[in-house]
Amino acid sequence: MSSSSSKLIDGTATAARIRSDVANRIKQLQSKKPSFKPSLAIIQQGDRPDSTTYVNMKRKAAEECGISFVHLILPDSATEEELSLQISRLNSDPSIYSSNYPSTGPLAMMVRGG
Repeated sequence: MSSSSSKLIDGTATAARIRSDVANRIKQLQSKKPSFKPSLAIIQQGDRPDSTTYVNMKRKAAEECGISFVHLILPDSATEEELSLQISRLNSDPSIYSSNYPSTGPLAMMVRGG
């Protein structure tokens, strides 16, 4: 492989720059509209360690950017109706700007449309 055709990218530094940019943009928006307080919500089903690690990484990134974080935990036994209710509640909450359901829970196929 030719060294001129490849480039090593520092993912950690790139992610830090992106988080810093997001944090600055949020501060700019808040200076114009102090009530602007974005929130990220994640619905976790069960207590798989890999899912918990994922959620904790998202929490840390959100907090570094000045984004509030909501973590809802459903039991493995949660039904589609229970998950749908939580999603509807988050969708109707004007303080939640984004929500996520990691695709590791038993209901992941339903969320992905499978």
